[in-house]
Order: sequence, then C-alpha cells, then structure tokens
Amino acid sequence: MADPVTIRAYRPGDEQGLLAGYNAVFPKARSMAHWRWKFLDNPVGEVHIAVAEHETQGVVGTYTCMPVRVQM
Repeated sequence: MADPVTIRAYRPGDEQGLLAGYNAVFPKARSMAHWRWKFLDNPVGEVHIAVAEHETQGVVGTYTCMPVRVQM
C-alpha cells in the first residue's frame, strides 16, 4: 500500500494550504501578503520549504529553513 503523505519541495500554488495550516495552529493570523513577504520575498535571503502533502487532503504540513541575520 502506498503512503498517503509525500514530502516534496514547495511549488507555486502551495501558499493557500501552507497559510491555512499556519492560521489553524497559531493564535495570531498571518495574511497572504505577510506570508509572501516572509517566505517568497524574504529580504535576508532564500527560504527553503519542504511540504507534506496528503494524497486526498492536500498540504498537511511544512518544514521551513529561513536565513536570519545575527549580530555578535
């Protein structure tokens, strides 16, 4: 039997599912404009997003690596 969840790289069009998942888990809702700025147009650098996709439910999770500026 095939596994119903696959892990893959982010693809354009995943935004709605990723944002819906975030807003379902965290108390402060994030807008699509903020999501796009933070993950697609991040001023610090490239963001790497892995997506967990269920074969019938769509996007069910994510793992994201983001660059962060640090001053020591």
